[in-house]
Amino acid sequence: MNMLHVVNFNELVINDYDFAHPLRNVGNSYIAKTQLPNHQRYVIQLPKLRTPEGIIFIDKKEYLTLEFDEMHEDVLEFFSNVDEYCIKYVSDNSSQWFEVEYDVASIEKSFEPIIKSTENSTYVTRLRIPPNVRDTLCVFDENKNKMGLEDIIPGVHLIVLIELEGLRFLRTQVIPIWNLLQCKMYKELEDSNLHLTDYLILDEGESTDSEDEGDNTTNESEDDENEDINADESGQNKPVQENLNEDQVKNVEIDDHFSDSIEIL
Repeated sequence: MNMLHVVNFNELVINDYDFAHPLRNVGNSYIAKTQLPNHQRYVIQLPKLRTPEGIIFIDKKEYLTLEFDEMHEDVLEFFSNVDEYCIKYVSDNSSQWFEVEYDVASIEKSFEPIIKSTENSTYVTRLRIPPNVRDTLCVFDENKNKMGLEDIIPGVHLIVLIELEGLRFLRTQVIPIWNLLQCKMYKELEDSNLHLTDYLILDEGESTDSEDEGDNTTNESEDDENEDINADESGQNKPVQENLNEDQVKNVEIDDHFSDSIEIL
């Protein structure tokens, strides 16, 4: 029976990891499964990160995308250290596994790091969603309510639990297999109040929103005064309560109370 341990990424001891002899998988790939002492399983928790694309499909496989920036240097360093450890491990065991000895430089050239840089100076990664656990993979909101993978949309922030399943060997590539196991989703919206790259300058002849509102208020006040004068001259402007019976007054009070309880969605 596996002993499950959830650890923060910055507390993981990567030297605890061993890899089994690679076994043939589907197609022409081989997988070296992760092995830990005493049949343990390390589930790694990452900090809150943004998903730029949500869940994507590549070759009929599902992946969760995550984005990193300069504020996540510690996370980038973590993945870099894991990659370096895996590269050296494969090099040290290459003669036993493949009957050919490969140096670190050779493995490094074929190794596919999980973190990729982007054109806008950020970094992204893709976490594999294992098909055999997709239907049972748990997504929670801030209040620990269960949700579904379909609720993960681009732009939301997540805390994820991940696991290094092993290393996949192709003819010319070595690929670490990082699986998504669980996540917590935060629904806060991105700041949409400041779009300083949009054109905000008032051109000649344009007025501010507050000025427009002031003009409308002035016009409404003038209209109200004219109505009051006309009504007084005709003798028809009387208090509302005098024209309502007791039941009608109760209805007005109930309606006012109901309007106070309406929540803006």
